Amino acid sequence: MRIEHIVHLDASLCDDIFFGPLRELLMQDFRDVRDALHKGGLRIKRVEHAVTFDELEHALARLAWKMELGFLVKARQPYFIVDGTGCFGYSWELSRTRWFFDSDYAGALRDIHRWAAHNRAEAQTRLHR
Repeated sequence: MRIEHIVHLDASLCDDIFFGPLRELLMQDFRDVRDALHKGGLRIKRVEHAVTFDELEHALARLAWKMELGFLVKARQPYFIVDGTGCFGYSWELSRTRWFFDSDYAGALRDIHRWAAHNRAEAQTRLHR
């Protein structure tokens, strides 16, 4: 498992918007980011019901003036390969990514480690079938 991106929302919302490559990244992953915010506990209707990235960005900017938001972290994990000979390997070429959100970085990392452990355990189960 590896960390691809770390976004401290409070520090990254400059003049109420994200800038440059970060904005492009978050815009590209809009639905995954919105889902991560919800799963991570940011259950604010304007965030949950944002239909566009601009709506999400605007909602986050308004919230940042009222409260500390926290961290968005994108993690990547290779797919585990289990073949008929009992071989257990992995491939970074075939990998999965997911965004995580928590009010603190340590919380986001705990969720990432749980996700990674679950995926590995699922692969171990396939190995022992």
